[in-house]
Amino acid sequence: MLEANAILAINSLDRYITGNVTNTSIFTAYWANNATQLTYIYQLYQTPPVVGSIIFNTPGIVDETKITAFDGVTVTIDTPTFAAINPPLGEIVTQEKTVSAAAQPVPNVLYSLFNNAPPYSNSFNIQSPGALIYGYIKKIIVSQVAVQYNIPTITTRNGILAIQKAGQSVPSFINIPYGFYYGSELAALVQVELGNDGIMADLGIEVTYSSVSGFTFTATTGGPTGFFFPGIASLQIRLTIEEKSSLLPVLLKTYLVFGMSILNTNPEREQVSTLDPVFLYTPYLDICSDALTNYQTVKDTTSSASKVSSLIARVYLAGSGQVQTTTATDSLGCRPFQLVADLNNPKVIKWSPDVAVPSLDFKVYDQYSDLIVSSQEVLDPVTDTYVGEGSNTEFQMTLLCVEGRD
Repeated sequence: MLEANAILAINSLDRYITGNVTNTSIFTAYWANNATQLTYIYQLYQTPPVVGSIIFNTPGIVDETKITAFDGVTVTIDTPTFAAINPPLGEIVTQEKTVSAAAQPVPNVLYSLFNNAPPYSNSFNIQSPGALIYGYIKKIIVSQVAVQYNIPTITTRNGILAIQKAGQSVPSFINIPYGFYYGSELAALVQVELGNDGIMADLGIEVTYSSVSGFTFTATTGGPTGFFFPGIASLQIRLTIEEKSSLLPVLLKTYLVFGMSILNTNPEREQVSTLDPVFLYTPYLDICSDALTNYQTVKDTTSSASKVSSLIARVYLAGSGQVQTTTATDSLGCRPFQLVADLNNPKVIKWSPDVAVPSLDFKVYDQYSDLIVSSQEVLDPVTDTYVGEGSNTEFQMTLLCVEGRD
């Protein structure tokens, strides 16, 4: 007998429907010096003056001057102008107003996505003015999970390739730009980067990719001993204590992309992948929520060294739910893809009948028990400039809230 239930549909983008959003617009006006009133000039495709807005970046008006009234012609401001502006066609006034995102939830989602705004999809809360669901609920069932996978082939976490010329005491570190790559594209890019390296350029290394043999690095010039990919012990000698914990995992994850292992640590003129190259950064996503698992008696766990708790779904990115076509040149992880996981054995979460669901927290982890790569990592932390393409991996989830009255 099926139990009565209500659907609670979750969308990770709903993290943007709370908080505030700032709207910026312009209008045209003219005014006298030391005036607290502007004369509005109607212009097509411009926004009329908005009461409560703040004026900035406008000649003759002090930044953060506030619009206090507007009657259709006269704009009243709270700070006198410091210069007369009366050109023939008026002056452009820039205004901005911060409003509650709840008043315009859909535009706020679009604005936030465009601006690459926090919170990012790997750790966020969904807050509701009232209860998301309220009723005599005894359990919550995770029914379906849809994922838009947007973690690039190369990220800030696997974008440095260590390679060493025989006879050299230190390796070269080849930086690979953040982004999605087919195997052949990645091979061509690394070949160019090796040619630009002051040490490795002498070997004239050619890089090719095959879906059968993986990556092949071939020295076309230089000495007979060639080059190699330095092993862990060799790398540890060259890294500082801080780099051993931060940079070494990046180097080893990059080796995985190219299929390099300890079998590639001896100098040769040709190095071929000894592992299967891995373009998919993580084979699964662990979606966790402390709020949803708060009333569980038996706590979740995993076999990983750093135990991930509060697990509500592990979504495998390959299998029956995967819809990305793979070919000899296009592997899973070479481009974004979408999947829907219909859970044959869904998680059943114990819930307290006396408790409503006012807000939900979510964290999404990768196979290394780290929060997944988000679009925040596209920004250089020092210069605040974009270092590559990238967007958040988003998800939607259907929860069945089973009533406890029967």
